[in-house]
Amino acid sequence: MTDPNTPTVVSTTSSINSEPPKAPGIRRLAFAGSFVAFIIIGALLNVATNSALGGLIAVLFLMFPASKRLANIGRHPMWCLLLLVPILGLFVTIPCLILPESHQYHRKLDLAAKISVGVLFALFAVAIIAIFF
Repeated sequence: MTDPNTPTVVSTTSSINSEPPKAPGIRRLAFAGSFVAFIIIGALLNVATNSALGGLIAVLFLMFPASKRLANIGRHPMWCLLLLVPILGLFVTIPCLILPESHQYHRKLDLAAKISVGVLFALFAVAIIAIFF
């Protein structure tokens, strides 16, 4: 028998095995598609105008999906401004292409991310070999 004078404790936390909340923004495949599309559009504009203006236009249009993807992986959307800086833009693009949705909750890479990292390392190795040999 329980004592009526003992306070009851009600748990307000969710269970440990619950799913993380759905992250806002776009997913990895949608960002990769828009990334490839804007790179192709930028290259075509470079050829058509015979200037680097097409690349700048492509980067400006890529900022919107990048901001949505950054929100999806748990980073602040304003990081997309780094796309305007040539080398620092890689620190935005690569995580957007690799990290899974809701990365801020579990901090682990899924199989697709691990394969993507392997492909990027292989491409980097081929580029280094091509430069020096």
